[in-house]
Amino acid sequence: MPTERFIRDKAAICDDLERLARARRVITYGEAAALVGRSAAALMPVLAAIRAEDARRGRPDLTCLVVAEQEGC
Repeated sequence: MPTERFIRDKAAICDDLERLARARRVITYGEAAALVGRSAAALMPVLAAIRAEDARRGRPDLTCLVVAEQEGC
């Protein structure tokens, strides 16, 4: 059973990803993690839950908007 924090963080990340999709923008793992006060590694289960829910509902995978930060870009 997901914790209250997990549910809250998932909702916050989903809202931000929807906003980013409308703006045709991306976000780094670090930026996404900072939005909810998690490390990038701790964000992975949240993103996996979002990805699974999108697939289950036949929606585009919004988690593809979360990208690795590239040096020199």
